[in-house]
Amino acid sequence: MENLTHLSFPIKTIVTLAFYVFLIVYIIFTTVFYYHWQSYSMSKPATITTYAAYFTLTLALLALMGLAILAL
Repeated sequence: MENLTHLSFPIKTIVTLAFYVFLIVYIIFTTVFYYHWQSYSMSKPATITTYAAYFTLTLALLALMGLAILAL
C-alpha cells in the first residue's frame, strides 16, 4: 500500500491520455449527433437546436484537444 502513494506519471503521458480521451468523446458526440440528425431532421427547431449544440460543444472539444497538443 505504501508504494501507491509514490505512483506518478510524467506530464507528457497525462496530456497524451487527455488528448485521446477528448478525441474519443468527440467521436462519440459526433456519432450521437449524426444519429439525431438522421432521426429528427424533419423538425426544423430540433435541427437548429442540434446544430447549435454540436458546434458549441465541438469548438470546446477541439480547443481542449488543441491545448493538449500544444502541451506536448
